[in-house]
Amino acid sequence: MSKAQISIFIILATLIAVLIIISLSISYQPIYQPLTEDITVQIRSFTEDCLEQTLSDGLLILGMQGGYVYASDFPGYIPYSQFYVMLDDNSGFDFLPSTKEIATLQLAPYIQKQIGDCTHHYAAFEHARRRFEIGNATVSVIIGKDAVSAILHQPIRVSDSSRSFVIDDFGTSIPLHLPSMLATAEYLIQQHIRDPSYISLTTLEDLPFEPQVLTLYDDTYFVTLLDNSVSVRGKPYQFMWATQLSS
Repeated sequence: MSKAQISIFIILATLIAVLIIISLSISYQPIYQPLTEDITVQIRSFTEDCLEQTLSDGLLILGMQGGYVYASDFPGYIPYSQFYVMLDDNSGFDFLPSTKEIATLQLAPYIQKQIGDCTHHYAAFEHARRRFEIGNATVSVIIGKDAVSAILHQPIRVSDSSRSFVIDDFGTSIPLHLPSMLATAEYLIQQHIRDPSYISLTTLEDLPFEPQVLTLYDDTYFVTLLDNSVSVRGKPYQFMWATQLSS
């Protein structure tokens, strides 16, 4: 076989290899789906799932810390490994936050700070022919009698060469009797202030939630209220705190 024939075979083999590579690269490119309202529905559903997950996380954290997400906001806590002690004195002063404080100073800032860790996965909806413009996020939280709701105000513009949609005002709600739990906790704290032996002696049978009491010291009690009628992340919701009477 002459050198010329060998050269021709090499050239043909190279061309075939190039054609195969081009064919494979084209076949593996994602098929572009034109922008439709169905895609905006998927984006809304995805965002609201993120919002629900973040709200659930915030509720679980504040349930373990006496109503506080951020320990730095707690005006006088004593760290006891995994929970915080509510400091009470004989005048009846305590540090349980109100529902308004929980909504505006705890949950809303937490969600606004954490929601981006979930929603940055918008990449699943992105395409070379599709543009995303994501605005600034603001969060509001409403604590009702039987549910905690969160609203995310964050305009998202999705557009391609032919259409453009703006999606905003995402919402979610989690069934929870948080005001009643706070009221029950307040009641037990005040009873403890009036009578230091109250929590240890009473059976607490008339409470709307299942109580669990752990005596840490003679003047300190760790209390958990368990709401078996609702669940957060698949488990009954727990609200924990501790009381300690100052001498």
